[in-house]
Amino acid sequence: MSCKNEECRQLKEYFDEYIKSSQEMEEELEAEIAANNVKINEMALDSADLKEEIVELNEKIAFFKLEISKLEDQAELFTSQLSDIKAQKNNADNYIDSLESRIRQLEASQALLEAEKEQAVKLNSSMR
Repeated sequence: MSCKNEECRQLKEYFDEYIKSSQEMEEELEAEIAANNVKINEMALDSADLKEEIVELNEKIAFFKLEISKLEDQAELFTSQLSDIKAQKNNADNYIDSLESRIRQLEASQALLEAEKEQAVKLNSSMR
């Protein structure tokens, strides 16, 4: 019987070690699960923050796209206005050129009239 008692004692000792080892492994697993749950919660918070940031960035993108569109419209308007101003300047330049030409014609006519007047004065003086 002593053999049996010895076997029982060894089995009990082995079983106790197995239970103790199992409990340690269970504690380690529970600690690892708790650590993983903390990481999961942190990741969930980070994910929520990122989603919020994405929404904010999309709103900013939409705003800047609208601003760019407005600036493009303004640039188009300014380009049209500049074209109009250039046409007005060209018309004014042409008008100035025609006025200067007319002034030269009038000056030439005035010079001819002055010369004719001088001849007439000379003719009148010589006729007296």
